[in-house]
Amino acid sequence: MKKKILIWGYYGAENFGDDLIFNSLFHIIKENQNNYQLFYTVKNKKAAYALDAEPIEFFTKRKSNKALNFLSNIKHVFTTVKKMDAIIIGGGTQYFEIKERKPISILLKYIACKRIQSKGGKFINAGVGIGEIKTNIGKYCLKQLFNKADYSFVRDEKSKQILEGLSVKSNKVDLGMDLSYYYQEKPKLAESSKSNIQIGLNFFDFYNYIEKDSKKRSKLINSIKVFITASKTQFKADVHLFALQKSSGGRDYEFMQELNANCELHFYNDNQPQFISLMTSMDFNIGLRYHFAVVSLQYGIPTIGINYQPKVRRELTKFGLENYVLEMDEVNDESLQVLFQKLHKNKKATIQQIKQKNNQIKQTLNLQKFKEVCNNL
Repeated sequence: MKKKILIWGYYGAENFGDDLIFNSLFHIIKENQNNYQLFYTVKNKKAAYALDAEPIEFFTKRKSNKALNFLSNIKHVFTTVKKMDAIIIGGGTQYFEIKERKPISILLKYIACKRIQSKGGKFINAGVGIGEIKTNIGKYCLKQLFNKADYSFVRDEKSKQILEGLSVKSNKVDLGMDLSYYYQEKPKLAESSKSNIQIGLNFFDFYNYIEKDSKKRSKLINSIKVFITASKTQFKADVHLFALQKSSGGRDYEFMQELNANCELHFYNDNQPQFISLMTSMDFNIGLRYHFAVVSLQYGIPTIGINYQPKVRRELTKFGLENYVLEMDEVNDESLQVLFQKLHKNKKATIQQIKQKNNQIKQTLNLQKFKEVCNNL
């Protein structure tokens, strides 16, 4: 009988980064072990992947009452866990506290870890990031979870430091990379045939989705419009807008449309190689989404990151580009233009710097230990 493995993540939301993570993880597991029946979490089965794995709906609307819906979802999580032989927490910022729900997500994973291990199953963290955790219960659960996990590797140095600061044993956590670095399907890289500078922009509706503030939202939209106009006039640039999430979860596409900026708009349509090819045909990329920065830097594109969450700054700092990061409240009519002018001036040196770091990263992309664990779930 095949062992049942649950890959737990933010999948099936038509999000470029999360889809890239799942695709990478799926093929890593499959290339080493075919004797597993794979399951993965989704919010909606309609957004299931065309891969040999079965979607399981997590945290979808089951009841009209909020409290009853929450309890129903928790019951469903534990019923699912009981059927599994192993759980792999698959990439992304899996451990952080959402303001209104605080440590619920961490607590659920901690209980799932205890449940699966109590029946002889295994619990693994693969390429995860650690976000901001303030509550004592959140810190306690995180410490216990990583100390008890059968194997863990995190995607950045800061995540490892946070865990060690919580007294997680250093030998319990390996330092790796974001799972997108292990993506196996090589896109066709197309250099732009256009003589004009090509600039890629990625924004989402931050001040509606994460922080409700209509004044800041209007200011952000105006700042982006001013930057686009200045780029076209001062640099004779072609500006491209990239929407990394098709539907809910930031409303990238709708937000970009609202800019009404007379720019070419590219939206993610589940074709990862094609979208990567478009992103990496740019001369410069500027954006909010973490995987917009991650993929741009992997392919040597000079990049400016907008730090809507600490993970964006961490990624650019990894490449020595911490001076090319803006905080959300620093984005204004002038700041984007000034920083882009600096990046444009230092383009050659920046490309060389990114190339050197990528060469170093290639030497560390060793998943041997993780593959061995996956072979023995």
